[in-house]
Order: sequence, then structure tokens, then C-alpha cells
Amino acid sequence: MKKIVIMLVVFIIGIFIYKNMHEIYFSKNQNEKQIEGLQRGDKLKKFKIYSYPDEKELTNEDFKGKITILNFGTTWCPYCLEEKKEEEIFLLENSNLVTKINLVSIMMSSKKEIEKYLKKHKFTMKIYQDKNEKVGDGFFIRSTPTTIIIDENGVILERYSGVTNFESIKIYLKELGVE
Repeated sequence: MKKIVIMLVVFIIGIFIYKNMHEIYFSKNQNEKQIEGLQRGDKLKKFKIYSYPDEKELTNEDFKGKITILNFGTTWCPYCLEEKKEEEIFLLENSNLVTKINLVSIMMSSKKEIEKYLKKHKFTMKIYQDKNEKVGDGFFIRSTPTTIIIDENGVILERYSGVTNFESIKIYLKELGVE
């Protein structure tokens, strides 16, 4: 009888440990997912951005039907400036490609900061504003620049944190059949 009670206690303790370890492991993975943000294969979340300077509202629905590149940056980030320069060159040198995709440059800065930034750096590309950084928060953007490539149906194909090489993006688009 004593052996049965001991075995029962050990069995119950084993189940308790297994259940707690299982919960800890899976909640840890869910938290990592939240920190990392949306990844490959995830469906695009609904969002609103505003064109600069006219503040025309656009949503993710406006970009459906084409491969879309969302490029998040800020006006104070030196790496974002480096990437914006490369993005500008990409747009100028690949006008035929640009008509087949949506290249959306989103600044997570105030309208006033964007205005000063564009006057100083003389960019000609279309810039969109993420008012109050709601879109960046929705995509869990924790560092800038961040680039997200989305397919025609709103599914995330790739996500890059840090400066993106637009020649690599051009090669990736070619692999997708966009030339």
C-alpha cells in the first residue's frame, strides 16, 4: 500500500512538472513571436498611413494586387537615411520595375519632422506618415529601418531589420517573377 501511495505521489508530481514546463515553454515562444513581430507567412494586418504632405489616407487594401515593399524609417535614424538614399536610387534606376510593385516608404515621425527631413535631403520619392507610430506598433517594429515584403494577397514574404540592400531586393523580385 505504501508503494502505491508513493508511486501515485510521484506520478502526480510528474504531471504537475510536465504541465508547468509545457506552459512555460509555449508562453515563452508566444512572447518571442510578439517581440519579433509579424514574420514570413503571416497575413498582413489592416493599417492606415497618410501620404505626405497632402495627408491622403491609404490602407493596406490600396496595395493589394501587387508585390508591396513596406519600408519603415524615422527622420533621426542615420541608417534610415542611408537606406532612403539607396531607395531613391533604386526608384530612379528601375522605373519599369517600380510600375509593377508598390514601394511604400513609411516614416514614423511627425509631419513637421518629415518636412524638415525632405527639405534637407531633397528626396523625390513619395513618403507616407505613420501617425503616432500606430502602424509600426501593429507590425512590432522595434528597430529602424525595417523592410517587409508582402505578396499580392497580403501575406508576408520577407522581413528585414536593418539597412536593406535594394540590389538584393531587385534579385528577390526577379526570383518572384517581377522584372
